[in-house]
Amino acid sequence: MIVIDTNTFASVFNFYSADHNEFAPVLQWIKNEKDTCMVYGGTKYRAELKKAIHYLKLFNEFKKIGKFV
Repeated sequence: MIVIDTNTFASVFNFYSADHNEFAPVLQWIKNEKDTCMVYGGTKYRAELKKAIHYLKLFNEFKKIGKFV
């Protein structure tokens, strides 16, 4: 299991982030591993997700394919 805090979204999901290369394996792991998904929860985390508008489209796509629950 891995925790992706909202303050690291850019590092993991933005190819143009200065430190994306360090976090790229996390994104590849989520995308490529069959039984891997992101799990989110909690009132505070949901509120923070709503502020992460740059990543909502990506998260919606992940949700459609069962990678975000």
